[in-house]
Amino acid sequence: MEKLKQQDTGFTMVSNKPLQSRELSLSAKGLYAYLRSKPDNWQFSSERLECKECSDTIRVYLKELESFGLLTRKRKSDGRIEYFIHHKIGR
Repeated sequence: MEKLKQQDTGFTMVSNKPLQSRELSLSAKGLYAYLRSKPDNWQFSSERLECKECSDTIRVYLKELESFGLLTRKRKSDGRIEYFIHHKIGR
């Protein structure tokens, strides 16, 4: 199972820059805020998200976040993927 990695702050801290970007869809902004609310090492999969969108739609938004540098993926030696969520737009 994939895991989301981020620092646990006890509350959800979301950077204003991604949320105010005109280039990100509203859905990607919502997914970004949702992912920021999850604890470090949360068992991540697009199928497990608590939302009505299908996993294919979620993957589109994940790719959008990745293209803006807000999400990176790292394949581990065992083949699993770790997702890292970032505070700043990286492009």
